Amino acid sequence: MTAAAPESSQRNYRFFFWLLLTATTLVRLALADSIGLGVDESHYALYARRMAWGYLDHPPMVSWLAAPGLIYGDTSLPFRFLPILCNALSLVLLRALAIQLWKDERVAFWALAVLTLLPYQHLLMVALLPDAGLNLFWCATLLSFRHAILGSRRWPWALTGLFWGMALLAKYHALLLPVCMAGYLLTSRTQRRWLKTPLPYAALAIGMCVYSPNLIWNAENGWISYLFHLNRAGAGGFGIGNALSAIGGQLAAWSPLMLGLLVAAFAVIVRRAPPSDRQRFVLWFSLPVFAFFVGIGFFGKVLPHWTSPGWWCGSLALASITLSKVSAGNREAVRWRRTFTIGAVVGLSMTAALYVCLYQPIVEPVYRHLRSASLRLNRHIPSSRPLPPYQPKFDISNDLFGWNETAVQVNSILQTMPRPQETFIFTHRFFEASQLAIHLPEDVVVTTLGRRADQYRLWFDPDEYLGWDALFMDVDRRRQGPGRYRSLFEQAQADAGSWEVKRDGRPIRKISLHRYSGYRGRYQR
Repeated sequence: MTAAAPESSQRNYRFFFWLLLTATTLVRLALADSIGLGVDESHYALYARRMAWGYLDHPPMVSWLAAPGLIYGDTSLPFRFLPILCNALSLVLLRALAIQLWKDERVAFWALAVLTLLPYQHLLMVALLPDAGLNLFWCATLLSFRHAILGSRRWPWALTGLFWGMALLAKYHALLLPVCMAGYLLTSRTQRRWLKTPLPYAALAIGMCVYSPNLIWNAENGWISYLFHLNRAGAGGFGIGNALSAIGGQLAAWSPLMLGLLVAAFAVIVRRAPPSDRQRFVLWFSLPVFAFFVGIGFFGKVLPHWTSPGWWCGSLALASITLSKVSAGNREAVRWRRTFTIGAVVGLSMTAALYVCLYQPIVEPVYRHLRSASLRLNRHIPSSRPLPPYQPKFDISNDLFGWNETAVQVNSILQTMPRPQETFIFTHRFFEASQLAIHLPEDVVVTTLGRRADQYRLWFDPDEYLGWDALFMDVDRRRQGPGRYRSLFEQAQADAGSWEVKRDGRPIRKISLHRYSGYRGRYQR
């Protein structure tokens, strides 16, 4: 348990919290318009053009966050403004939860500091992603639930249900919240009594009512979202490679030492017999999230940031345990202080490297030096494999650049087609389709025609475009090129041209356009 700091110290930490929150929010707003939309951001921005209660991989809230971008132009800031605001409000709610649990401004400040030290968290705090809405309503659910179990009024339970339903409309990860609530209530002698009352179940019913439009949408569309995620989770059997990938992704996204400190904080709480009520609370709303997604990662593909909701209470657990350990004044305090300091330096270094990679094309020169070293090693140890020659796709930050100029070029070629009003554009993958489409006029039809089902299967009805002409945009000549789609059209015409897209004078991708006529109304088999 952390002893409360003097009132003057409380005021100082309160000031530091608001200063850090304001500074980081202003920096995010300043940086938001300096780079183009990412792969996922472009795709989600298109959701706002086709408002619905659901999409292939997500509920509808991300489309609501993207809507200002369509009103105020195609620059990046309008698309990212509401996500940045949502994440700032999430941090305000996190502070309120910290004060409610510990009545200590130090815990609130250091929880914010922990989140600021996580490299991938910086991307989640800026980008147009479903996580922005999830973060806001996840934190709102936690705060209202805490007020509900500590009081005697019914309205906090109603708010808990409302906020949980909104979290579900943001991202399906919110399904874990009732599991965390049940685990906390079942293991708490003082709070277990709530399970014998109708209030938690009423909150659950309210949440499902709020979420029901997406449920109805899925029922009308063959449960497409649920099947998509179930197939994704069970994509492969258990394997050591999957396990290492899942754990390695967590270490890279959240900084190895900070993640290690979080695990150590969990261990401290679990070893206490019994842990305090507030420690049990933050444990149940963080550890199960990590356990679930890392566990799923042993069998299928899991993106590292899927565990990010666990960091909201996880940051409180880490901050409170670190404060209690450091204040002990013994050898263990020295170890915790030293480890946290080194972890902060590593986290800041990783974050700085992330920003440098976003704004400066340094991956190529660094990679070339590493490849030279691997070639020298191969000459001395022939069994070692040298790195392959550098390709622009190795630098994923290149995906943020050049799409506006590409759209201008593609649109000008589109206007030279015999029937530009009856010509659609298609690509191999939905990533490139979305990054192109968001910069084209809304009436230009862009889609994919590949084997794999994606969101464009819901947006593009082949029967509506029978006999149309098409332009195929091939990026870096992937997957057998234009011949792959020849059978879908009556005739393949002459190529429409090719060019290189550059970033600071360096080629980052090659675009090739190919003409087709007489669409047969099919997808690739």
